[in-house]
Amino acid sequence: MDKIFIFHILSFLLSGPSCLLAQKTIISKSDADYIFYLKKRQWEEYIKQAIHPMGWKVEIHSLDTESAMGAFDPKTGMGLSVQPLFRNNYSLPEMIIVGSWYPKGTITITDELKRGIENESKKDLGPEYNIKLNHKKEPKWDIIEILITKSEKK
Repeated sequence: MDKIFIFHILSFLLSGPSCLLAQKTIISKSDADYIFYLKKRQWEEYIKQAIHPMGWKVEIHSLDTESAMGAFDPKTGMGLSVQPLFRNNYSLPEMIIVGSWYPKGTITITDELKRGIENESKKDLGPEYNIKLNHKKEPKWDIIEILITKSEKK
């Protein structure tokens, strides 16, 4: 799998939120499939090699809930992050959190925009995945998080 794949997940950041729903894919199913196939050690190795296709600064953040990979555009201040959550070192991820980070005041996050992102994400990933959208407000950031889990097989 290409080392830059993860940063295509949120390629809509490059176009800005007004073009968000005009994009063909918000989240790539093949990228989500790949991440859900990795164990914690494999994820940790993968993110050490990741690059961003537009030259954004890539950072690895060690958090209490596993390592997250982020990329930030120094020109716009926008960023994105990807973090799979593992039950233990040997399990596959239970969830992937994909975050879009916007400097406070640069985006208006409406209920309509959130519904659109959630609906398009569901379309992109299909019935194999569940999507939940969170909006967080921090002192310096407006953050949209897409929480991805696998659907239970019937």
